[in-house]
Amino acid sequence: MAALAMALHLDYQLFHRTGFVYSEVGKTESTVQQIKEKLVTLDINWCFIARSLVIGSFLWLGYGASKVQALEKTDDIDTNRPSFCQSPLVVPDGSFQVENGTLYQHFQHGLTFFDVPENQVRLGLFKHTEFQMNTPNMVLFNQGASTYAGTSGLGEVGLKKQIGPYKRFTASVVAGTFIPTGSKLISGTSVMPVVRVPYSIQLSKNWALCGMQSIIITDSHGDIQYQPFVMLTRAIGRKASLFAEYGGFFQQNFHRPELQMSHFGGVYKINRHHQVDVQFGFGLSSNAPAAFVGVGYSYRFDGLPWGGGKKTSPSPGPPGAPSSSTGSPNGVTTANPD
Repeated sequence: MAALAMALHLDYQLFHRTGFVYSEVGKTESTVQQIKEKLVTLDINWCFIARSLVIGSFLWLGYGASKVQALEKTDDIDTNRPSFCQSPLVVPDGSFQVENGTLYQHFQHGLTFFDVPENQVRLGLFKHTEFQMNTPNMVLFNQGASTYAGTSGLGEVGLKKQIGPYKRFTASVVAGTFIPTGSKLISGTSVMPVVRVPYSIQLSKNWALCGMQSIIITDSHGDIQYQPFVMLTRAIGRKASLFAEYGGFFQQNFHRPELQMSHFGGVYKINRHHQVDVQFGFGLSSNAPAAFVGVGYSYRFDGLPWGGGKKTSPSPGPPGAPSSSTGSPNGVTTANPD
């Protein structure tokens, strides 16, 4: 049972919120060891650098509102799910958005996970700033005759600030923290600060190149994880879009396994306030899920007593319809790697 508990703690956290890896793609173990020795020789305090980035991001997020264009309540819903990459756009000020979904993951040797429900709440605080948080969800784990159920903690409680669009480029900065309020085996025991920079480059009317760069302090020892994501999106008419995405998770602690995945899916806007999505993917490394699939539903409530104003036309975010707002599929944002 102890071995199963360790497998659950490792594999679930690999994928549900943040994941972790230790080597560069295509590098041999000897090369990885050389890189590690060079980093140790440089004596760089990576934890201090990461903490400084997190604190600096929070301070910058709280500094005034920029004059960039932003989504209004008259624009279509724009979501973070179901892709790894979050949307660079914030929800309209005075709007409350809930993004829901379920996810089934199958690992090697018969290990499976089922998350229900996956929820993220987003609240528009100001014209270019939102509060966002992943709420706890139930996790069902099964391997052979053994079954386990637990809850995740609060995920990425923090703020997002939009810093675009500038012509065809839109970006934002997200600063938050994972809070281990759930089952110890699932959510771990460490508070983990995170900084993310999602972005979108509009290539044409229907095509966009998107990505997100992230740094996470994954445990109390100061281990740092770097997450590079890149995604290509294609709008299908004004209501639907498809995406193909790569996700990589690289950990400062070289004893932790690498995690690389290919990810595909799409979104469909039922109307201005409602959207459905579907996703599936495959692991590109031995420790990643062999396969995963999920569906989701999101809605936006605009009845809060602040915000509004006349409609603007920000650049489309990834990867929804080519209107003033587009769906950025995100949601399989991976797990708590304590």
